[in-house]
Amino acid sequence: MSLGILSMIALLVATLTTNIAANVVSPANSLSNLMPQKITFRMGGLIAGAIGIFIFPWKLLDMYQTWLISYSGLMGAAVGVLVCDYLIIRRGLLNLSDLYRENGEYTYTNGFNRAALIALFAGIGVALLSKLHPSLVFLFNGAWFSAAMVSFAMYYFLMRHLNKG
Repeated sequence: MSLGILSMIALLVATLTTNIAANVVSPANSLSNLMPQKITFRMGGLIAGAIGIFIFPWKLLDMYQTWLISYSGLMGAAVGVLVCDYLIIRRGLLNLSDLYRENGEYTYTNGFNRAALIALFAGIGVALLSKLHPSLVFLFNGAWFSAAMVSFAMYYFLMRHLNKG
């Protein structure tokens, strides 16, 4: 138990020191370049750190949390279609020359794969369902996963159905 806690603390310290060091270089340089005679690189880093604390990033995250989760639902739906098409429908094989042909294997009606668009919107719709009823909030909280799973299944069904018809 204590080894696990110690490992997590070491991981936390390593992550924080790496990210702080990587993300403070640019603003520290920018601030020190404003007045090089008075603001050293170290002082620029301290000023950047103070600004980072005083803009209350945790409040910004709270304000944009809904938007970020909604956006992840959009990305999850797109990933579901892409993964299904590549791994299941095409079995990891792409016809490279047809990717660049105007009338190749990947040409769809008016340039759009209707099955992909329907699956994309179905995934997005499922991710946003919780806005209609509070009991479905789990779909929104896991928007990336719920949208990806629904769009994956819907795309698979539509592509198999369209290919047989």
